[in-house]
Amino acid sequence: MPSPLDLNLGAILIGVLLSSVLFGVVSVQVYVYFQSSFNDTKRTQLLVTITWIIECVWTIAIWIFLYDIMITHYGDLGVLVFPHWALTLTSIANGIMGCIVQGYFAYRIFVLSGGLIIPIIAATGSALQLAGCFAMGILGHPLPVNVFASRYAWVITSVVVLDLFTDTLNTAAICYYLRLSKRDITSTNRALDILFTWSIQTGIVLSVTALIILIFEQTLEGTAMWISVSLFYGKLYSNTFMASLNGRNFLRRAVLDKTMNTLDTTTAISEGPNPAIRVNVQKTTYREDVIEMGSMDGRSKTFTKQSSEGELV
Repeated sequence: MPSPLDLNLGAILIGVLLSSVLFGVVSVQVYVYFQSSFNDTKRTQLLVTITWIIECVWTIAIWIFLYDIMITHYGDLGVLVFPHWALTLTSIANGIMGCIVQGYFAYRIFVLSGGLIIPIIAATGSALQLAGCFAMGILGHPLPVNVFASRYAWVITSVVVLDLFTDTLNTAAICYYLRLSKRDITSTNRALDILFTWSIQTGIVLSVTALIILIFEQTLEGTAMWISVSLFYGKLYSNTFMASLNGRNFLRRAVLDKTMNTLDTTTAISEGPNPAIRVNVQKTTYREDVIEMGSMDGRSKTFTKQSSEGELV
């Protein structure tokens, strides 16, 4: 059986370490984003900057929290019971990051579908979870952690359920509309297949993590297990957000690389035993708005690349 030390101090230590790793990953992604040649609007660039600032302040705060409980109050397990401002900040940061990313995916649904019903439902669920996270931070600050978890367990459960609902709705809607968006343009369909896979993977990671928090909160009362997961939960959202933005270059390369492979194959097939003329024409067309989906700049256009090769023998 794990000791109380394992389920409290050990759990928080692991949570802080995982949170720090994810902050490092999102920092690299932010650097890659600003080094890339994206023509995003100032609004998107500002959102990326705000995301990194929140993550940076949050990471510093939880390291201060870890230092307090492991160094300043070394050997005093009772310190884990008392409220700490870093936990209040963690609750608020989780809510803000969840709201940003869930709103971002709701916008992507609007881009794909052109409808407002599902985006409004998703945005409402996101706003409610943000309000719940602020409530957790405000209500929990003056109370011991175990007292708060017991008295306001319904608030914690409501926030996690709202996250689960919103993430599941966003994932299901995006996958549905991606399938509907398929057309006769092979390159566009290839990009849509990649986006479909990414959406499924993202939804699974976020939903499973939220479910773990809910299970820990319901079954391991009086421990810091659910708090340890919440220390890095919001960073999954920020990494998802940045991966979606940076993934656009990968989508373009995947489309164009496949085009070049097709061109090479066509050339080999076109050569007969005694060819008099060898001509290869390759035309690739894909919808740029599929690649740029969710960049918040409202662009919608079609990109065409054509190459040809001819030889007189």
